[in-house]
Amino acid sequence: MKKIRKDMFLWSKTSIVKGLDVHFQKNDNSVSKIIVLVPKRVVALAVERNNLRRRVKEMFRKNISRPHGGNFLVKFNSVPASFDVELEKYFRNV
Repeated sequence: MKKIRKDMFLWSKTSIVKGLDVHFQKNDNSVSKIIVLVPKRVVALAVERNNLRRRVKEMFRKNISRPHGGNFLVKFNSVPASFDVELEKYFRNV
């Protein structure tokens, strides 16, 4: 799961905060995977987009401790101020 496909947006969707959506699909193997989508129109500078991706992937890595078996697509429509706390809570409770 390295490329974003149109059918990924048909997965079950959860809106964490305004401007941040998480799409989820259960898979058969126990390895969880994540893709973070930050469009250029939301964050113009590539350095900031990459930093945002790294932060989300690190939250995912720290909070999904057990074998879960799901694919996640995190999509930013804007960058909310307090998305960190809400996203960590979501990953802990999945």
